Amino acid sequence: MRKILFFTISLRKGGAERVICNLANELIKENEVYIVLLDDDTSYSLDNRIKVEKLCSIGDVKNGVLKILLMPYYGYRLLRYVRKNNFDTIYSFLLRPNVISVLVKLFNKHTKVVVSERSNPINQYASSNISNRINKFLLRKFYPLANKITVNSYGSLTALREYYNINSPIEIVYNPVNEEFRNSSNDVSVKYPTFTFVTVGRLDEGKNHQVLLASVKKLITKGITGFCVKVIGDGVLKSQLQNFCIENNIHNYVDFLGERNDTADLLNKCHSFLFTSKREGFPNVLLEALAANLPVISSDCPFGPREIFSGANILPKTSDDFFDIFSSGILVPVNNIELTSKAMEYMMENYNYFKVDSEILDKYEVGRIANQFNSL
Repeated sequence: MRKILFFTISLRKGGAERVICNLANELIKENEVYIVLLDDDTSYSLDNRIKVEKLCSIGDVKNGVLKILLMPYYGYRLLRYVRKNNFDTIYSFLLRPNVISVLVKLFNKHTKVVVSERSNPINQYASSNISNRINKFLLRKFYPLANKITVNSYGSLTALREYYNINSPIEIVYNPVNEEFRNSSNDVSVKYPTFTFVTVGRLDEGKNHQVLLASVKKLITKGITGFCVKVIGDGVLKSQLQNFCIENNIHNYVDFLGERNDTADLLNKCHSFLFTSKREGFPNVLLEALAANLPVISSDCPFGPREIFSGANILPKTSDDFFDIFSSGILVPVNNIELTSKAMEYMMENYNYFKVDSEILDKYEVGRIANQFNSL
């Protein structure tokens, strides 16, 4: 039986965190699995055989400069933990844990390190503030020192190669889709009586709910009113987005549900998934929506949506050739309110025409992804 060590910041709600939990729950079937965290905040369910430990009493810190200054200390604590428990490989997720893990490798040559980049490494550090400049430097200098780099999209691989000039071994390991979202049927009898769009994600600038709400307003202005939108998630822009709905008289069409533990059940009651993000590493929520048999309207953002849809059979485009239509949904340009609203209208008019292609999901099956991690 192998001993597998995952290392990351926390297991609070997020894409990388969900991936770790999905993989850990699968890998524990044949391995000993340990998860070491900087902060013991946990939002996901784990098999009780998985050992979860906080690296040190300091925990994670909020100050950007202090985060960087503490890396050597975190590295020292992780090195002691690895030696004590006789791990030979660390699987780390996200930039700071990746750098800390490589520090361990530098002081313990027998330890192998697989770093996993889960974000869009160009847009994630796009601003020129001191913190992002340091993060880009750390990425360029430390990632090549790992034994292997994994990414969750071809876009991220290309970014590391061309933007960061990293020529080390990089392997694409896609995010697994959570089995709880699998729905073998798309039974309209269990759905809301009104055509219901749903979106899931943090209410922040990157997820771009402003475009979603502006598209709703545009449809209502045109007299199209036979629909509603369920918004699942919470974040810093919640009050601002709610105020937009009230000020533009669309609040009766948009329901802010907050954080939910029954997302899978809610998806099954809705008709279509709506996603207007500006940028992604690889959007788990699109896979979960497709697993629930929901056709998707998504921004064609970097990275992930087009990569997911490209496995689908391409359907005829609309006569004005404004957006790409696939059997499983529609891709629209980022930040385009006009085309997003038209895509929503098209989805409502042609809902029965869309059928989620099950072959899309096959390569994201959790057992298959776990086998990839085993083979690393």
